[in-house]
Amino acid sequence: LITLSLLSSLNLFSTEEVEEIIVTGSQIKGAKITGALPVSILSNEQLEAFGIDSGDELLDTIAENGMNQFNEQEWNGGVNASRGDVGAFNLRSVGVGDTLVLLNGRRVIMSPGYQTEAVGGSFVPVSTVNSNTIPVYGVERTEILKDGASAIYGADAVAGVVNTVLQNDFEGLTVRFKGSGYETIDAQDFQLNLKFGTDFNEGKSNIGVFADLTDRDNIKAKEDPRWANSDLRHRLPSDNPWYSKFRNSSVYSVYGTWFQGSNQFINYPISNSRCEASSAIDIIDTNNGCLVDRSGSSGVRTNLNEYRDVRAELDRVNMFVFLNHEMNTGNEAFFELGYYDSETNRTLYPEATLGGSA
Repeated sequence: LITLSLLSSLNLFSTEEVEEIIVTGSQIKGAKITGALPVSILSNEQLEAFGIDSGDELLDTIAENGMNQFNEQEWNGGVNASRGDVGAFNLRSVGVGDTLVLLNGRRVIMSPGYQTEAVGGSFVPVSTVNSNTIPVYGVERTEILKDGASAIYGADAVAGVVNTVLQNDFEGLTVRFKGSGYETIDAQDFQLNLKFGTDFNEGKSNIGVFADLTDRDNIKAKEDPRWANSDLRHRLPSDNPWYSKFRNSSVYSVYGTWFQGSNQFINYPISNSRCEASSAIDIIDTNNGCLVDRSGSSGVRTNLNEYRDVRAELDRVNMFVFLNHEMNTGNEAFFELGYYDSETNRTLYPEATLGGSA
């Protein structure tokens, strides 16, 4: 892939010198290119102006990136509801796993998981590079190849290529701390960023260390009145034709549902008022509680947002060490070491049927 990005303006009718020319991509024998492909570049100055703190936020600034299907906000259920600290590259919404992700021009490994995506009318397993493994505080620029490049890079570049280049010649020490709080929510966010670099060996060698430390609390849906109630009918007048469509509370109870033939029973604890009903048809005494015929309590619904976390608790460590050395022959030797560790804890909601069948 031969693509030239000029860091200074170039006028064909001017004799001004070009300060620097960056070649994006690589030359692979056998690949035939008929012309330059479109590349967008986000510089370090732009990323700092946007206040980027994570790889997920980096994706939000890439206009060419489609829906970030794999992140903690996608909580619609099933195996895809437990992703934790994961973000997905999806250029032009072609599909997760079809965007090649590079770090300093080299492939980044896929993150393990159980994600699925609707492809061809059915759900198939897919994988993606976790965007949160990128140490965004040490990024020099992000290059986005917006066209398919599978002829050069392989099948994983059908949608395009995203190449993140780190600062390999940084000198100095920079420490940044960021703390956030909320008026009506009992949660705090803390982030510590460290960037260190120095030259040695008469300026021929450089070592750089970038570290991002994140500690944030979870946010419960019931802490904010906008999210507290999943039944949204109060937002519309009762005579509105869409009134019934806004009843988003669950028809299932937070307690286990049991089946006997075609009948469904909800298992309530003995302290629940529904166990005091006198109808022998609807109630089955279990000594420690009661099984209530669901057909006789169809009006009972559950507000799932009473239990759900809108945002997970997160502890993340992201570190990258870069060492490069310019040899007398003009070649450059380099060493890279990346470390990423993340732990999230989040409560979703009671999921459909719990229990067994009789």
